[in-house]
Amino acid sequence: MRACLVAGLFLLMIGAAAAESGNISVQVGVTNSPPSVYTMYPAPGNGTITPLQASTVTAYYEFEASDPNGNADLNTTTAACSVTRLTTTRYSGSCAKSVLDAASAKFTCPIVMFYYDTPGLYSAHCQIIDMSAAGASRDANDTLVYNTLTAMALDRSSIDFGNMAVGATSGATNDPVIVYNQGNVAIYNVSMKAYDLNAGSNILLASNFNVTASDVGGTGAAMVNNTYKQVPTVYVNAGSGEYDNVFFWLRIPPSQPVGSYSTSLDWILAVNP
Repeated sequence: MRACLVAGLFLLMIGAAAAESGNISVQVGVTNSPPSVYTMYPAPGNGTITPLQASTVTAYYEFEASDPNGNADLNTTTAACSVTRLTTTRYSGSCAKSVLDAASAKFTCPIVMFYYDTPGLYSAHCQIIDMSAAGASRDANDTLVYNTLTAMALDRSSIDFGNMAVGATSGATNDPVIVYNQGNVAIYNVSMKAYDLNAGSNILLASNFNVTASDVGGTGAAMVNNTYKQVPTVYVNAGSGEYDNVFFWLRIPPSQPVGSYSTSLDWILAVNP
């Protein structure tokens, strides 16, 4: 409804006001940008790893990753590396994060390797996932060297034949000696260095002993004093718990003087002497 008042030349009109503003709803979706792994390498001093006999060694591998949403978006708990050669793959434990800049970080990952792991060149794989479950990974071929280790251990340090009659042949009473492979290559060239035994001025020649991988007497290698002689057919694969047996046989000559014989020098069983 409108009212008018006329007074001379002045006119006043009262009515509805004109609109000068309006409401607008604004929406936008911000999507996650995935991370990227842009470089990877063995940590300094870890390009070549030497295994430890019957033990483990830790190799450290590093990679660098960036995230457009900031380095805080890189989920450290998902950072991981692995190394592989043939059928052997070893995985890292928890990785440590070092901030490089606002968008990037470096991750250092410990990888435990075993004494029996295959020697040679290993390829690597590193990966990470961000807080939105977007992932990134990278591979590198022949990037880490695991050295060869030849190592063995024996389950005992003495051999005893007990009491034997003149002219008799017998195996040791505590046979066999167990040869364990504690390296990462097969053991097959095993030799024994024997020494003559003494009882006062009497000598029991090392040549009366035979050493073999068989529990059948009379076979194997006849020993020679202070000389390495290969023990036939001993073969131990690389791997956890791998072993072979070595047996000792003795023939007492008919003319051997009675006595208690022993050696002041230990016999030596060795690989590739």
